[in-house]
Amino acid sequence: MNLEDIKEYILQRFANKLYSKDHLFYIITTDGELYDLITYEDLLKENTSLSKPYIFIENSWLTYEPVLYYPFIGDRKILLEVYLQKHYYHRDRYDNLKYIVMVIHFSKTNETFMEVADIEAIANNTGLQRLVQEILIEKDKNPNKNEGVITLELDFDEQGRLILTVKEAENEDEDEKVEELEREFEKQPMFNGYNFQEATEIINRYYNEKHEDLAEKVETIKNDYNRIFQPYRIVLSPNR
Repeated sequence: MNLEDIKEYILQRFANKLYSKDHLFYIITTDGELYDLITYEDLLKENTSLSKPYIFIENSWLTYEPVLYYPFIGDRKILLEVYLQKHYYHRDRYDNLKYIVMVIHFSKTNETFMEVADIEAIANNTGLQRLVQEILIEKDKNPNKNEGVITLELDFDEQGRLILTVKEAENEDEDEKVEELEREFEKQPMFNGYNFQEATEIINRYYNEKHEDLAEKVETIKNDYNRIFQPYRIVLSPNR
């Protein structure tokens, strides 16, 4: 299916939840079942043969946040998290995950819109695939040189007696590697020379402060955004 077909498929499966605020994240499985993410993870504890995720959906409700007119810029941390679920944290469980969907509701402007994108296309075009390989996967293959090294420490107990403590050196902390990945991803100048944070500030200033002199910059950011993320966008009916 192409993105237009996928969009119709998502709207059909997600229709009853589209205007619901009950949950933020949802999964559509390979067999077409829809679950909110919490229920899906709970069910997995009881039934490991549950059909695998195929589409990840975020259904966000906000007053107004202009950068989310470009949801893969505005909510890039979710994009990173979803990609890591597939390629680092839970590879066996999320290996069939193909699409990520951002549904944005702005109550202030009565707007609802949705973008659908191919996760692997995004990872390739943003360099995320390369960064995960270099920072997470390769470092897992080449652990800290001190792994398995035993150190002996002398100390005194509460009674003042000399004691010998045996400790094993730890590998580089996983959280630190993920933070490094986030930093490297963030600082890439993908949007006409601007990184994610810089693009966010330009977009928000343009919409919130009516800086017309930023219109040209926003247009070039928009063009790069569409080229990199290749989203299929649909404007939906007003909020109910």
